[in-house]
Amino acid sequence: MLLLPLLLGIQPGRPHLSQGRYRLAAASARQALEQTDEASHHATLGNALARMSRCNEAIQHHEAAAGDDFYERYGVVLHANCLRALGFPGQAIALREGQEVSARRQTSLAQDYLAQGDLYAAHAALDLGLAWSPYSADLEGMRARLYLAEGDLEAAEASAWLAQTMGPSVHTAIARVDLEDDPMGKLERADAAREYWPWNPELYARHVLAWRELGLEELGCAMANLRGQSFSDHPALLDAGTGCPTSAGTPPPSP
Repeated sequence: MLLLPLLLGIQPGRPHLSQGRYRLAAASARQALEQTDEASHHATLGNALARMSRCNEAIQHHEAAAGDDFYERYGVVLHANCLRALGFPGQAIALREGQEVSARRQTSLAQDYLAQGDLYAAHAALDLGLAWSPYSADLEGMRARLYLAEGDLEAAEASAWLAQTMGPSVHTAIARVDLEDDPMGKLERADAAREYWPWNPELYARHVLAWRELGLEELGCAMANLRGQSFSDHPALLDAGTGCPTSAGTPPPSP
């Protein structure tokens, strides 16, 4: 079944990956790896797993894909995002050294610096990104998240509003959920955002927490466990599931 795509120059799993069908992309890449242990297949599998926030496994395949063009172009940021999610923002920053400036790179770097508590460096990363891509919704949405971390709600509201005028961004959606005080408002915003970003673990965690804040523990915990396997090693969902009567809040294994 893999022969025709390869003859056409299509890497197994790439069409599924581009259309957001991450499980199918992972399955195709695994099948390809059973036949030939190529870096390009590791890159596809690593990206698919990272998109599903299955970070421990994704990192293994990304490391095997180092030097592959697809990995260098699309996988490095996902690799870095996984390193940060598992508690290694310094390694994530080092991974991007020498990369060209882009909105994706600078947004991800700002998240790394935020995870380290270096808000000055995080803002500097966004400043450089916005100098290159002044209308990037992701960069401006991430700016709103930095202002929230600083406790500047007025500036966060302004950045979130500006980012919305630039286009859709998961970072804007996360900031808008965090800016909402009312649990029902948080639930509505998280629910609406997840129609566009169903795989984002930070949004999913906020959706879970909104249900729990409304006193609907059973529903919130059921949600945490429904996606627990996909997001098993992402701390946002682990934290959201803490206290649930199943494995949703079980701490991740030590790296």
